[in-house]
Parts: sequence; C-alpha cells; structure tokens
Amino acid sequence: MAVETVVGNGKNTRFWTDRWILSQSLEHALPHLFSSIATRARKKTVFDAFTSRSWISDIKGALTVPVLVEYLHLWELLSTVVLQPEVEDTHIWKFTTSGMYSTKSAYEALFVGSTHFNPWELIWKSWAPRKCKFFLWTVAHNRCWTADRLARRGLTHPPKCPLCDQVGETIDHLMVSCVFTRQIWYTILQSFGLQILAPQMEDSIFVDWWVAVNNRVAGQQEKKRGLIPSLFWELGQSGSIVIIVFLTVVLLA
Repeated sequence: MAVETVVGNGKNTRFWTDRWILSQSLEHALPHLFSSIATRARKKTVFDAFTSRSWISDIKGALTVPVLVEYLHLWELLSTVVLQPEVEDTHIWKFTTSGMYSTKSAYEALFVGSTHFNPWELIWKSWAPRKCKFFLWTVAHNRCWTADRLARRGLTHPPKCPLCDQVGETIDHLMVSCVFTRQIWYTILQSFGLQILAPQMEDSIFVDWWVAVNNRVAGQQEKKRGLIPSLFWELGQSGSIVIIVFLTVVLLA
C-alpha cells in the first residue's frame, strides 16, 4: 500500500500483485480469480500478461460463478489499458511529496496510526534508577498486580486497599488518591519546597497528575524532576508495611 505504479511499457510491474489498477492489486481486488491462477503465473509482469493475453491461459481449476464474474470484470478493465512501449513504468512512494523512497519516510510510516504515550520521555529520560523507570512504565500502562488486576484473573486479592481500607485497590488509587499516599507525597515533597505538587482530592488518574506535575516543575533541576519516579518505586513496593516504614523513616529523618 506504500507504492503505487503508473504503467508505461509494463515490463517492471507485476500484473497480479502490484498496485497498478483499481488503486489496489488484482490479488486483493479479484480474490476468487487470483486463487485460480497458477502459482508461477502470479509473478508475471503486465507486459507478459498482455502478450497474447496470456493471463487468460493462466487460469486453472474450476470456473465457479465468482471466478467468472471477476474474470468478466477484469476483461472490461483491461480493454481500456494501452501499454506505451517507449515509456518506463513509474513507481510512486506515497509517503513523500516527491514520490521518491527514503529510509526516513519508511521509518516514519511505521508509526502512522500508532498511539502516542505522552509521559514516555518523563519516565525514560529522568535521572531515576532503571528499576524505578521500569516500574513507572508498568504503572502508566496499568500492568501492576494490584487487587483489581488480580480480581480480573480470579486470583486471591484484598477486598479493599490495604492502606486506607476505604475503596478497592487500583494502581491509580495506590499512587495518587489513597489518603496515606497523599500524605506521603506531601511530607516528602515538603522537604524540597515542592509540597504544592502533592496529589489533591480531585487527582484520581496517575498519568493526568504526572503530566501536570511535570508541567509545573518545567525548568527546575533535573534531580527534582526525577524525585517523583524514585518515590513511585518506594510506593509501588506495595503493602502497608513498606509504606509505613518508608513514611516513618521520612518523618524521623
């Protein structure tokens, strides 16, 4: 689908598999007829197929109604095609304005229609240890084994958050909306004069809060920006004991 062909003499274009007519290959436009073509003949060029109309003799097997319908359709299409012996075929690359292929455009084409994950740079380009970055990546993609994920797989799980015992445990709740978590964030960030960044009551989605925090500390020292990924690692080693011990150490420091 990345290449379209304008046929000249037809010597450099595959009759069945290149996109030279109908804006798609005959292989896809006429699937029943194509399935009846001998395997070797499927590699014929347009020039060879037009020579003595050899594409007709390449049809093998039973001529079912769908095959006959597509055969007649192709016959009508080809009746308007005239090869130009002195003109070379032109192959047009769709992903550049010039129509010329480049490795850069081919690489960029791989991401057409892909979903962009906004916080990737915040995670992987921070100074935090690699294990923190990896953990934060799993948090952002909701791949941590919190109670909600365990429940979906029929595994044993706590009915409510082990820390606050108020609502079901999810990774978003554990990281930003649990009352214990918010207190930890406030206490730690206060030591750096950044307590204003601590999650508030209205913060319930991790990624949204994470992006907002980054925007507010834009221009700050990288170590301050990398503080949050490291703290997420501590919070993410789930279970109330780890959280409480971590908070106690902070409070006594």
